[in-house]
Amino acid sequence: MCRCDKPTRNDEQRGWDTELFAPALDEGDALLFDECGRCRPQVNGTGSIDYHSHHLRLVLRHGTFYLLAKHGGGQERIDVGGQHTRLAELLAPMDSDRRYLMLYQLYGVHRSAAHNARVTEMQRWKLAAPEKRIRTRKQRGRDQVKVWIEKE
Repeated sequence: MCRCDKPTRNDEQRGWDTELFAPALDEGDALLFDECGRCRPQVNGTGSIDYHSHHLRLVLRHGTFYLLAKHGGGQERIDVGGQHTRLAELLAPMDSDRRYLMLYQLYGVHRSAAHNARVTEMQRWKLAAPEKRIRTRKQRGRDQVKVWIEKE
């Protein structure tokens, strides 16, 4: 829950330098949308949801769209599709609040999928360990070890 008196964007806060909180652009990034953090009223009208800590940008680089997110945990660059997606055309007619919430939803889908993939892979290794199906092999002439799970 946000403590703002009314729905507020970070760029409306007096004394806030939103560029300080914005994800950094890399060489070759074409900035399409830049949406700073904000708070939004809840549907039932009691209080507001706090998104102040997430600044989102959509960039195009070499024909691929990337969602850049900066938050308290750092900065992320998420590949959201290539040349054949019409993402920019879909987001352009939206007002800033709707566009922010759509980008935030994309970020949430990515975060959830990454978490689920980590949990699934961790369970796979946890099952293989007691069954003694984890194998290792030192790479000849290299300072590396190959590790894999044998099939059941």
